Amino acid sequence: MVKTEELVDKIHGFDFLASYKVERDPRIKIKLLALHHLQNGKSIQDVSEITLYNSKSVKSWLENFIAFDYEGLIEREGRGRKPRLPCEEEESFKTELCKMQDSKPGGSLGATEIRTMLADQFDCCYSRSGTYALLDRLNLVWITGRSKHPKSSQEAIE
Repeated sequence: MVKTEELVDKIHGFDFLASYKVERDPRIKIKLLALHHLQNGKSIQDVSEITLYNSKSVKSWLENFIAFDYEGLIEREGRGRKPRLPCEEEESFKTELCKMQDSKPGGSLGATEIRTMLADQFDCCYSRSGTYALLDRLNLVWITGRSKHPKSSQEAIE
């Protein structure tokens, strides 16, 4: 196992303070500030108290920076829960939802109808609130301004 002092010796050529001043992402800014403190001779324990992060996290930031340079500070994809409806099927879901809306004689679609369509055609089990969150994520409006009466005709309106 590599000692912390040996790891800190490997980061002396980088100007963390200048990068800290131009960085926009607050998570990366904290990591840059922590690495700046390590570069100035503070221990990992002291830096973890300053940044209010665990000392294991601070050490992993240091190791990631040494291994991958600046790219090691950026959080990689793959964190968190994956959506039940895969990204590849979002467009087909949108088209099916539009077909379902057009085939309905009047009114708007409800969450229960969308849930059954998701379960039948896409093999995805969503809750009612999860259905609304999915529609919001896909920028779809599930409430229409006014329901269309099934017996209304365009000629009578004109």
